[in-house]
Amino acid sequence: MSGGEQGSVVQLRHVSFGDDQVSLLFVQRPGEAYGIPSFAVGVEHGVIRLRLTGARLRNPDGTPSYDGPRTFQSAEGRMKDVRIDEDRDGAVVVEIPIDGRGCPRVASRRSGLGSTFSAAFVSVALRDGPVVALDPDSGRPGGPMQVVGMGFAPSSPVIFQSGGRTVWVSRSDARGWLDTVLFVPDLPPGEHAVLVRDAAGAALARFRVE
Repeated sequence: MSGGEQGSVVQLRHVSFGDDQVSLLFVQRPGEAYGIPSFAVGVEHGVIRLRLTGARLRNPDGTPSYDGPRTFQSAEGRMKDVRIDEDRDGAVVVEIPIDGRGCPRVASRRSGLGSTFSAAFVSVALRDGPVVALDPDSGRPGGPMQVVGMGFAPSSPVIFQSGGRTVWVSRSDARGWLDTVLFVPDLPPGEHAVLVRDAAGAALARFRVE
């Protein structure tokens, strides 16, 4: 399976990890064409391998452009371990060992991340339905987290639930895309999950309250 826009080269900005999905947000790379990075995905020996030939972890001068984690782990869900690296050609490589058999679903879109700059969204999931990313995925209660998603029912109410209660309600557009801001719920410090759901299904994303 492959996709993306030929000729675009972008830089990884953020990774959002859930129990059965991993979503990546990319931003424009100086001097390069902006777009969804070209990618190819396959499964071998129980490992999903996503290679993004149009994505980079480094700036043009060789300094790191992504300073986030390179590994993500979860005790729950089918995606228990995600590893991010770069190959000898500089392409971003994501490897995801999976629990049991599964066929990866890859979704991608362009996004206006807030109102400040453009981003590209690529997600790998082990199910059909919505996928989301939170950027940032941590903060003090009341702090903003940009939400980018797709796969929702068109023009549908989207409900955010965390800590046993509804913490936000938004709405998808006519394409089933979601762009909104979720404010960090007033929850105890530590890691929490938010369930983002509508008539098409639900996606789980994790965040940290500082």
